[in-house]
Amino acid sequence: MAGVSFSDMEDAFLFVGSAPYGTHSAYLNVETGQIFYRSEMAEIDEISDEDADWDRMIEIPHKNDLDLGRSLVFEFAETNLPDEYGRVRDMFRHKGAYSRFKELLAAKDLLEAWYRFEEKREHEALRSWCEEHHIPVSDQAGPGVESPLTPCPLDRTGTSEPRSTWQSKEVARLFLEGVRGAIPGATLQLEVLSKIVNLWCPHPSRILDLGCGDGVLGRMLIEEFPAAHVVFADFSEPMLDALRERIGDNPRASVIHADFSAPAWAQGLSDGEPLDVVVSGFAIHHQPDRRKKELYAEIYGCLVEGGLFLNLDHVSSATPSGKAVFDSLFVDHLLRFHRNVTPEMTRREVEEVYYLRPDKAENILAPVGTQCQWLRRIGFQDVDCFFKVLELALFGGRKASKADAGGAFPRG
Repeated sequence: MAGVSFSDMEDAFLFVGSAPYGTHSAYLNVETGQIFYRSEMAEIDEISDEDADWDRMIEIPHKNDLDLGRSLVFEFAETNLPDEYGRVRDMFRHKGAYSRFKELLAAKDLLEAWYRFEEKREHEALRSWCEEHHIPVSDQAGPGVESPLTPCPLDRTGTSEPRSTWQSKEVARLFLEGVRGAIPGATLQLEVLSKIVNLWCPHPSRILDLGCGDGVLGRMLIEEFPAAHVVFADFSEPMLDALRERIGDNPRASVIHADFSAPAWAQGLSDGEPLDVVVSGFAIHHQPDRRKKELYAEIYGCLVEGGLFLNLDHVSSATPSGKAVFDSLFVDHLLRFHRNVTPEMTRREVEEVYYLRPDKAENILAPVGTQCQWLRRIGFQDVDCFFKVLELALFGGRKASKADAGGAFPRG
């Protein structure tokens, strides 16, 4: 039996469990170690019934097969939400229970803790399943390995500090005034994003700037497309205040408070009409990898057929040496930017104030290639990294249309 990397097994497991039972499926060829994906919803079919050697195939389980559905929720609630336990059990007697559960977790500042708990339990269950089926796996990055998702002690008080430093006026101001103008390659990033939208979706009517900050992406697009209505969404009121000052009372703009750390963010979109374009700038990298994948699938569901998603974001370097190059380059740009105003500032002062910021503790970076792979598996087409300078990348793709159905999707 061929070996398979645990990360590939986990990707397949998450894909199968990201939709209702039976919607997505994945199969492991135990002889070659290759994994094939199928989904009617996303129009993915990487293996035909005629070509498949089903005697050598084993179906990847859904999380419900491993008792990781409601029982996991109830276990977490019993320990961390004892006063809400009855309410949680009642939620799961009705449709839409997981969305309401995650809204409750967000209100109690326990959403991140839930993701960590869920990931730990799923790691354990998937490893056990592989052992039971005699599947040799490698690179088992489980709970014992330090990572941004390593479980930490839970705050059960529900009354701790704000969930994010980005809700602070000081942090928002520091970024907008002292960092954003020094981002390496910023002008070219916007030029490439604009070019893709103009070529692939030349007449958008509805655009969403998700995690908009002060709306630099959406404000560019609202100027370029005079027939478009742009929705600006963020969870940071200081950022939204800065946006309102810049956008004024433009009738083609809507500003909403939305926290995409939970699925309920999409309910805030005013009329529920599908979107032609979704853009996001330097926001999604604050989410755990599991939530990134869920969010990408939610964005896919909000788009019209052929709709476009572009994410300009901070991604991880392949090696510590590459990260050191990025850090040094960014400080170079910050130094030049600030010396135009304060020539006496030293490199160390600039680094301490503007680069080693408190918000950087919230970064949860993922490789751009891995994220492009997630997009492909969700069903996005023409997925690519369109621009990259070290840890700054613009990537995305288009939602499949019915005209495109019928073929297998490439995998990266």
